[in-house]
Amino acid sequence: MRDWREQAKHAAYLVLSMIVVADVALFAGAIVARHATNMSPLYFSSSSYALVSAPVDGYSAASTKIAVGFAPTRGWAVRYASQTCEYCRADEPQWSRLKSRLLENGYRIYVIPPNAQGAYPEGASAIFGTTQIPYVSVGWIKQYRLVGTPTTLLFNGSGKMIWAHLGEISRFDQESASVALEWNKIRAW
Repeated sequence: MRDWREQAKHAAYLVLSMIVVADVALFAGAIVARHATNMSPLYFSSSSYALVSAPVDGYSAASTKIAVGFAPTRGWAVRYASQTCEYCRADEPQWSRLKSRLLENGYRIYVIPPNAQGAYPEGASAIFGTTQIPYVSVGWIKQYRLVGTPTTLLFNGSGKMIWAHLGEISRFDQESASVALEWNKIRAW
């Protein structure tokens, strides 16, 4: 008789421990899901999650208004970089290859430095073929969580983000950006 009661007691403990583990797993899943829904669209690669962005605009170093607006282009790119950033300088060869590809495909490129001291001087090779906007709306920067240099964002012609990368661009990132460009060509037609 005692063995049966002992087995029932162990079975009850086992069931109770399984319920506790399931509760902890559900709670952890809810926390992760809540965090994921609060993340910026910068972290989502699927275009179904991408929000339509207001076009980046701001002021030049000479206080001239730079209004980008939506124009009939294939898309546009934002490069958040600084001349004083060692990672941006190390990334220059990879960025130059991607920038050439973007320009060949009809993209407009905008360079945004994190502050006025990080702005590139006029005529610098790093900003050749681009428009530099040293003073941009803080709200626009917060929307995409531009917190580290270099950061590269690609948008389609309608203002939806199609690709994003934080940090130096690797060979794999070059291929990933190429896939986004090809996908944008297909979707545009």
